[in-house]
Amino acid sequence: MVSIRSRLPLPSVSLSAPHSMSLVTGYAPLIPGLSLPDEDDRHVLAAAIKCSAQIIVTKNHKDFPSETLEEYGVETLGADDFLANTYDLFPKSGMPKLAALARADIEYL
Repeated sequence: MVSIRSRLPLPSVSLSAPHSMSLVTGYAPLIPGLSLPDEDDRHVLAAAIKCSAQIIVTKNHKDFPSETLEEYGVETLGADDFLANTYDLFPKSGMPKLAALARADIEYL
């Protein structure tokens, strides 16, 4: 299967400035009450809960068990699945932004 990222035409973009509104704050008090296989991942779930996210985009599905995430209305998706789903929902308006994100060097996904 060919990655959707390899088929998108736009160059890399910086995620710091244009996407600063996507930063989540105020989630730290939630961390101690969360339980995940890797305690170092609790901040990710806490941030998702704080901003009412429905999806955590990650390659690390094993450390985010679905039975734990269901309690908070959250699920995990890989980056390619997330991009493909977003394109399916918003084929015209979302394509330029998806293409830019897909080309970005995001090692932590």
